[in-house]
Formats: sequence, C-alpha cells, structure tokens
Amino acid sequence: MLSKNAPISWLTQQSYDRLKAELDVLLDKRSDEALALGPEALEGRIRQLTSLLKNSRVHSPDDDGVVEPGMLVEVEIAGDTVRFLMGSREISDHGDIDVFSEKSPLGAAIYGKKPGERATYTAPSGRAIDVVVLSATPFMDAVA
Repeated sequence: MLSKNAPISWLTQQSYDRLKAELDVLLDKRSDEALALGPEALEGRIRQLTSLLKNSRVHSPDDDGVVEPGMLVEVEIAGDTVRFLMGSREISDHGDIDVFSEKSPLGAAIYGKKPGERATYTAPSGRAIDVVVLSATPFMDAVA
C-alpha cells in the first residue's frame, strides 16, 4: 500500500526483486553482509528500502518510443548527445548510466515526448535550455 504523502518510485520488476532481496538479507542481522554495514547503517538502509518498496510501483514500459520511467533516453542538448535512464536511482545497478527522475527539470520537460519532439526546461541557474528527444527504448532491452 502506498503512503499518502510519499512520492511514488517507478521500478522495473528486476529492480524491485533486487531491492526486495537486499532488504531480506539486511533483515537477517546474522548475515555477514548485513553486519559489515554496522548497526546504524543497517537500520538506515532497512528503513530506506522498506519505504522505497512500500511506495513503489512496478513498471515495464512498452517499446513505443515514448519517454517514461524505465526508458533509456537519448536527447540533444546544446549540440551534445546525452544518454540517461528515466526513473528512480534505484532502478539501475549499472553505475555507468546517469539516472534522471521524471520529476527533475529535464525529466518533467520531456516526459511523454517521442523522438523528434522538442522541449525547454529551466536549469538550476535559471537559464532556459532547449532539448530534443532523439530516442527512448526500454532499459532492459537496451542493456541486454
């Protein structure tokens, strides 16, 4: 059940299963892996995972080219191609892929867009930045 005021995190089934397995390990305090974290870190991570899993929805996006959580997105910003995963940081265990939330300025601007569509978002500096969506493919298909 989702908490009323907690933000929803969109996770792939694989990410949900991986995080649930991590939580199960941490809940078994006799585990060497859990003990290595130390009691405070252990309890903090248990709280974090419990909240995340409680307030998440499993989402497997269609391969329809629409920018949404779970999609590997390529955009053009100021002549540069930027590639990132749209969704919760917990969705990926691949450290080489940047992750942007759909609630971030860039994510919100391109959410629901298809290749070729343009958008503008406001950077933290206050500057308006133009972006063009180049592609959006399901994350698991892109890394498989």
